[in-house]
Amino acid sequence: MLQEISLSDARRRLSALLREIEADPGAGYRILVRKRVVAELRSPAPARRKNPGATMLKLALEMEKLSSPARGEADGVTAANYKEYLYGDKPFAGPRRRR
Repeated sequence: MLQEISLSDARRRLSALLREIEADPGAGYRILVRKRVVAELRSPAPARRKNPGATMLKLALEMEKLSSPARGEADGVTAANYKEYLYGDKPFAGPRRRR
């Protein structure tokens, strides 16, 4: 249940109100200005703790899937296989046109 308090009371007792909300998460306050609600003070919803290592690993794998391949990996040419790439059985890019 939210208790209603005026803005001037909220300013005066803010530290005490925050301590009370921290001690009892069910407590809360509605701040009124001329009988209109302008703000609410509540305890934040308790967040479910997740395993940070598993979360980071999951995000890293998703980023790896989304990232573009590194330079040189698109055609598979590396320092270890450049001769195979140049002189291997792969077809040429195509005949050159003569002008």
